[in-house]
Amino acid sequence: KFPKTLKEEDSMEVILNDIPPGTYTISILDDEDKNDKMNFNLLRMPREGYGFSNNIVPRHKSPPYEECSFQVDEKNVYLKIEIQYFREKS
Repeated sequence: KFPKTLKEEDSMEVILNDIPPGTYTISILDDEDKNDKMNFNLLRMPREGYGFSNNIVPRHKSPPYEECSFQVDEKNVYLKIEIQYFREKS
């Protein structure tokens, strides 16, 4: 968990240090009500923003691991993950 701290233009930077080499995925939830889970409307559409590594936009379920995975080696890895909202942010 990381605290929500916005930078300019609604962006956020997270730095993870000392990550062992390997294959990883990242998922992000903008947990607006801080209940530690995704909230859905009556049509089962997400009510909070979310994003996945490789900017995969899933349809109706979480995307496959293989689509979101990326390699970490000894070099720095920079990822840009766009948060998807199905409504205006509150």
